[in-house]
Amino acid sequence: MRLDKFLAKSGYGPRKFARKLILGGEVQVNGSIVKIPSYHINPEEDRVTVDGRPVVYFEHLYIALYKPAGYVTSTKDSDNPTVLDLVSDMPFNRKVFPAGRLDKDAEGLVILTSDGEFAHRLTHPKYHIPKTYLVTLSVPLGDEKLDLIRRGKVTLADGYNPLPALVEVVDALKVRIVVFEGKYHLVKRIFAAVGSKVLHLKRIAIGNLELGDLQPGEYRLLTPQEVDLLRKHGDVSATTN
Repeated sequence: MRLDKFLAKSGYGPRKFARKLILGGEVQVNGSIVKIPSYHINPEEDRVTVDGRPVVYFEHLYIALYKPAGYVTSTKDSDNPTVLDLVSDMPFNRKVFPAGRLDKDAEGLVILTSDGEFAHRLTHPKYHIPKTYLVTLSVPLGDEKLDLIRRGKVTLADGYNPLPALVEVVDALKVRIVVFEGKYHLVKRIFAAVGSKVLHLKRIAIGNLELGDLQPGEYRLLTPQEVDLLRKHGDVSATTN
């Protein structure tokens, strides 16, 4: 990869600015100053520094974000703030987008990425990636109605029958639910179909990735291990469902 392209992709962009850094003698490759923008490097083997600071290269970005209520999971919206506004200080010159959606009035885990193939795995129905929510209900539900959800025996207002879901009672009005498909307002519609309104919705996990210690509005980069686990989860889900 060209040195100027490597720097631009690592947050030292646009490429015009990266070339200026190189020509100015501020860039070293393996300890030696390189002043040739077209100089070829191996991002996985060569050590590049700018003004003495190591440059970390990412082929793609994978971000875990705690979306607060009031933000929309979109790249553009003329009326509302978007999840991209929450990562506007990100020091990487890479376009990211949300992998899936979370209702405007809901909060919790959203994954942002620049990797279209990875986003496809998280969102395509055939992969059945589980998503876990904490839900506050308006009316407590008995075991009979919760069992309908668990067995996939709920019929939504439009006639659709959701896949069986995992449901665990937390307290009288709070439950934890794991769904295995991405449908518009699915969790709200499931509980409406069995006689209770969702008052609050918080997504706490996508696959095996948990929200963890993130606070509303905070984000972090996923580790390579976390990305690999999510990919593998998609492979397993696609072959077992």
